[in-house]
Amino acid sequence: MRLYTGLETSLETGIWQPEGIPTVYNFIDRAATSYDLTIFLTCKDSGKTYMSGWKEKKDQNFYLTGLPAPFVVLAGTSFFGKHLPRKLAMILRDLRHFYKVFHFVRSEKPDLIYCDGANITFAYCLSKTFPKTPVVLRLLGICSFLRGLPDATRLVHRIYKLAFRGRFSMAIGTQDGTGTEYFFDRALNKSVPRCVLLNGTDEAKPFPELENNLPSEWLAKSQKNKTVLFVGRIEADKGIRIFIDAVLGVLSSGVVGVRAIVVGSGSLLDEIKQQVVQSGYEDKFIFTGSVPHAHILGFHFLSDIYVSTNLDGNLTNANLEAIAANACMIVPAPQHEKHIDVKTTEYLADAVSYFRHDDPNDLKEKILHLLNNPYEIEKLSRKLAKTKKSYMRSWDERVQEEMQILDAILSQEV
Repeated sequence: MRLYTGLETSLETGIWQPEGIPTVYNFIDRAATSYDLTIFLTCKDSGKTYMSGWKEKKDQNFYLTGLPAPFVVLAGTSFFGKHLPRKLAMILRDLRHFYKVFHFVRSEKPDLIYCDGANITFAYCLSKTFPKTPVVLRLLGICSFLRGLPDATRLVHRIYKLAFRGRFSMAIGTQDGTGTEYFFDRALNKSVPRCVLLNGTDEAKPFPELENNLPSEWLAKSQKNKTVLFVGRIEADKGIRIFIDAVLGVLSSGVVGVRAIVVGSGSLLDEIKQQVVQSGYEDKFIFTGSVPHAHILGFHFLSDIYVSTNLDGNLTNANLEAIAANACMIVPAPQHEKHIDVKTTEYLADAVSYFRHDDPNDLKEKILHLLNNPYEIEKLSRKLAKTKKSYMRSWDERVQEEMQILDAILSQEV
């Protein structure tokens, strides 16, 4: 599994207190108590939005308080120093990572190998070199690189396409609206069993400790002001520019009593802050930066409208938490040509409002409609609270389903 940034703090403190992707850390929690588990974390230090703080030059082993399983963290390109060209260092990094994992599998002979999508080439090679050992491929969603993979022709794409054709014991994908089922049908070997699982969420309860993030006058809902909420990374693929343009459009229309909370951090934070300052509506926005995960639910209970502008899929963990909080939601309409959010609309149906995914003006109009018809805000919230019961489940239930799949593979029932 790749070294996710949400795990780095736990590694640094020596205490298992993970942040970030609950799909990952909830699985690790359960697997560590159910199996004799060893976790290899590969430092994939590449990509334009790569934000890891892990700069260790050597591989390290960790035992964390609160988790009965060891971590082996494999260093990234820093292992080779700064003298090699970056692309060459990345190739050597991956070859070295694979050698380490291969040596472990050969010596320890695990009963099952579980690889995430960042290590798809490892999964393929391990399935070839250890054909009697079940290899499970785990994808957390379909990014733009993977979405274009089946039709791409460059050498690196051909390597990845070959890797996805491996004869895995199972492919498990996250149902996040990115079109995982469609990608599986196009990319995987037809003989590979596969399943796509919607993530879980815990019961939403107000979290009052927001004093350090909001001014006192923002700490309660009011009839005078309506609050629009954004939660996510401040990056282009999360649609932050669309959100800001839409809210500024609402404010420019002359509607009073509108304000916005932006929760999250990312490479575009300074840019959008400057845009807001230049608009003259700086007092209508709060930018919280990164906040503890537990605090995010508190923002939902303080807000009237939650807007998701993800360009790649809108059944994300952040959106599932908004559903758990019975938020009045505005989300992008499905992009049928890319198979994005087709499943999202099947789940959410008419319990949310939809806007054209790349059109801030349409989003502005949808926000204005709700502001001018406040009864619609309560109506959508009540409808979501009713319909979510058919598909929402706790993280315990969600992880248990994945564990049952692995147990079945181990017992040769799949």
